[in-house]
Amino acid sequence: MPCTSDNSDCATLSSVVRSPHAGRAYDPGAVQTVAVIGTGQRAGLTLDEIKPLLSASPDDTEAIDRLREVADRKLPKITAQIERTKLVRDWLEIAARCECPSLDESSPCTIAGAGAWPRARHEG
Repeated sequence: MPCTSDNSDCATLSSVVRSPHAGRAYDPGAVQTVAVIGTGQRAGLTLDEIKPLLSASPDDTEAIDRLREVADRKLPKITAQIERTKLVRDWLEIAARCECPSLDESSPCTIAGAGAWPRARHEG
């Protein structure tokens, strides 16, 4: 949903001040907000998952618990993604060294066709 003046779910950066050099200066809280959002996004969190973290106070143990819950949900997914990525890397390394004249059915090449994925050795 786009942010509008009547949408309380939208967050804005506060305390934007124009510097003498026509730049913007943000208070440390706004800088921290952007840092939390950026870190969360790089970790694969959605904005809905990040939002409760932004409203947490320093002594908010529930915010830490929420972060742990999100991390516990995300870890198996990212672990599986890493494993798939490693298989792709391994196959690409093999394919990069392939010197087979053909990838058709009669070829001894094992990098193509059914069962080739995720073969770790190249026999062609």
